[in-house]
Amino acid sequence: MSPAQVWHMLQGSVLSWFEVETLNRKEYIDLIKECAAQGWAGGRIYDAIHIHLARKTQCSRMYTFNVPHFRQMAPDLADRIMAP
Repeated sequence: MSPAQVWHMLQGSVLSWFEVETLNRKEYIDLIKECAAQGWAGGRIYDAIHIHLARKTQCSRMYTFNVPHFRQMAPDLADRIMAP
């Protein structure tokens, strides 16, 4: 799919089901500090952001194609992390 097709699909049938949440400055700094302490880099930082926001918003479910990886990073959320 092209980026334009993906955007059209997201806009038309996905985004209406979600709220956008952000990190404030302190949360972002604390999260980067935690990632550095854990030795996490690259894509793990993005995963850590998703995990942090799931905790912050008390998500009932997190969907990922990499369930074992997310459960290893967030064992406290293991029962909420699942494949789509």
